[in-house]
Amino acid sequence: MKRLFAVIVWLLLYSSTFGMEAWESNYTRLLQKYVKTSGVSYSVWKENSADVQALKEIINQIGASGPSSQEREAQLAYYINAYNALVLAGVLDRYPLRSVRDVAPFYGFFTQNNITVAGNRTSLYALERKLLIPRFQEPCIHFAINCASRSCPLSDQRPSSYTTYRQFVILDRWVRRFSAKEFHPVSPIKFLRLAFSSPVYSWIDMVNLPLGFLYWVLQFFQHRFYEIDLFVRVPKLLIPVYFFQGRYDHLLSASVAEGYFQNLEAPSGKRLVWFENSGHWPQLEQAKKYREEIQSVLLAQKRKKTDRRCLSR
Repeated sequence: MKRLFAVIVWLLLYSSTFGMEAWESNYTRLLQKYVKTSGVSYSVWKENSADVQALKEIINQIGASGPSSQEREAQLAYYINAYNALVLAGVLDRYPLRSVRDVAPFYGFFTQNNITVAGNRTSLYALERKLLIPRFQEPCIHFAINCASRSCPLSDQRPSSYTTYRQFVILDRWVRRFSAKEFHPVSPIKFLRLAFSSPVYSWIDMVNLPLGFLYWVLQFFQHRFYEIDLFVRVPKLLIPVYFFQGRYDHLLSASVAEGYFQNLEAPSGKRLVWFENSGHWPQLEQAKKYREEIQSVLLAQKRKKTDRRCLSR
């Protein structure tokens, strides 16, 4: 069974451990032992009963009491560490599993009230959306918590627990990676304007588009999308393969696309084309480069056909 990646954006420790809880040093030890830049070594962790129990004891301490410090930064660090530890424990308890979606339908892993923090029964969703975000009002919070997903970004930082919010300055490069200053995504209004200026579409599509999107969400996305694993179902293609991938694509993970590209067997050739200043719509966001790459692909294929005809004579 394919290893499930629970990916966390990790930060370098400051020399100071201001506001650090008693359990956080043991938590850091576990992270340094089992969390790598390629993911979490759940199978190895699961075989070590002492470390499995150590994580359970950390979860018990999180459930029994809240942050000991009244300092804002220490409290923020506490709740982020608690969130990440609870996600790791939730996956490890049920490992092996393919996805947290196997635990409960849709986002039940995050929305079910099955965790305890500081004596309060709650959910991961509530911990993030009703405590962390409204209390601390920090835009980088979502970059720091663990979503237990293969598509979450990996960090090359040493895995460690957070000690203070000052460490969040390291997250600046992660924020730039997902919303870089040089990247300006196509707004919905601009997308509609460009789409409906095309002779392919008519104004009736203003009705058909939302209806089609709704059908896609209800029928395909919820029931079929997460059942499709191209790594397993399509490990090899006999035709030439070209991947056009926006570096800042939030809808289709660039890291997963690159991983699939690297694993794909393509005897007729394969090529991954990066659009460094694009998201999900490189044909709109970098139209000139997109046209040039398409022309390059067509020209290359035409040359191959010509060469084959010459050789067959």
